[in-house]
Amino acid sequence: MYKYFFLVLLFSGVSNLVFGQNLAKAYVIDLKGDTLTGKVFLPDDQENYLRINFFKRGILENAKQYHPGNISEYGYDYEQVFRSFKLSDDIAITEKRYVFLKVLIDQPDLYSLYVFRNKLGESFYFIKGQGYNLTLLTLGSYKMFIRGLSGDCEKITDQNIDDLDYATSDLAKTVNILNSCLDDNYEIDKSYLSDGIRNYGIRIGTGFGLIPSSQYSIDSPDFLAAINVEYSRSQINSIIFELGFSRRTLTYTYYQQGFVSTFFPTQGRSSLLRTSTIANLNMLYGSLGFKKNLDRFYVILEGKFAINLNSSENYYSAITTDEDFRNQFDENLKVKQRIPTAYATPSVSIRGGNTISIFNKKIDFELGLSYLAVKSTRNQWFEKKEDIEEEFEIQCNCGPPYTLYRVSQPVMPKFTIDLSFNIPIFRN
Repeated sequence: MYKYFFLVLLFSGVSNLVFGQNLAKAYVIDLKGDTLTGKVFLPDDQENYLRINFFKRGILENAKQYHPGNISEYGYDYEQVFRSFKLSDDIAITEKRYVFLKVLIDQPDLYSLYVFRNKLGESFYFIKGQGYNLTLLTLGSYKMFIRGLSGDCEKITDQNIDDLDYATSDLAKTVNILNSCLDDNYEIDKSYLSDGIRNYGIRIGTGFGLIPSSQYSIDSPDFLAAINVEYSRSQINSIIFELGFSRRTLTYTYYQQGFVSTFFPTQGRSSLLRTSTIANLNMLYGSLGFKKNLDRFYVILEGKFAINLNSSENYYSAITTDEDFRNQFDENLKVKQRIPTAYATPSVSIRGGNTISIFNKKIDFELGLSYLAVKSTRNQWFEKKEDIEEEFEIQCNCGPPYTLYRVSQPVMPKFTIDLSFNIPIFRN
């Protein structure tokens, strides 16, 4: 008995694990206009446009599959609404004549906007209203069609249409403006905000590193290139995955005072050791970010994990008034050291952006601030005079304790200010 009870619990748990993530509260409006409430199982987003599995009660009980033409409408999550339409014979976006179209703007007395997505994830937009039957806005002619509709609408300029992307946000906002020209009391229809985001892009940019310390002089032009994927079930909040490469060159100088007297007696005369470092930081990174779309701009909070494959060149020179010391360690360049390093480091960043138009192409302009983990320097202590002579190739007349400081690792900036452009490859 306990065995059967355990199997029931196991089956129940697996069922909830498998099906629970894709179940949503839903409604169905049949051809008579009656409304049924229950849950809908969503195995694949593209399947939403061809069929649904509706459960009036329970999970596996009383399951029924509906196709376009069997019902007039269904919806789930209180926001996602799909309406059944019969496509005309000249619309060849699918082999099916009846499809579900997702409602982006629903204004029966004005213009309504719908979208259909096929199994490849391609989007096809439809407009209806003001004497027009359901009309497909094709990728090659949608601007011309919108220009014809907006002839008497002064709120839409030719430049607005030239900048118009074949994407949910652009088309929905334009249709809302068209409706506002037809009705002075029109309230913006935000139904389109429930439409998901699947954007792909390439981000390129530059940046400058900041080290909050007066001991460092730094010049760090940065180059970054990345590919990113943005995904969301709404137009408001989204998740961004990014894989990229960043190259940064740091030039900084470190002055160490006081230790030279232990390296070579200077009898009270002033002395400094100057370490000049040029570090090439090559970072391969992956990041996960949260994006919040606001009315006029967006904000991204991002976490990164980078693998750093770096090399640095350290140049040592002595600055002293002691002639004997200069003879041993020349004031000009004396020592050159090349140090390869590899390590992993986390970082966080926040950046804001806005979409601009360049040559009729929408590009996201972004400005951000990043905080990076710091790879600190370390001291190296020489216990023997011979070690100093071998390391620096000099004759050392120094006495104990034979200490000398050197930078053995490149220093990464704590903060970077980044300027970048995100070029969309695909937007829905």
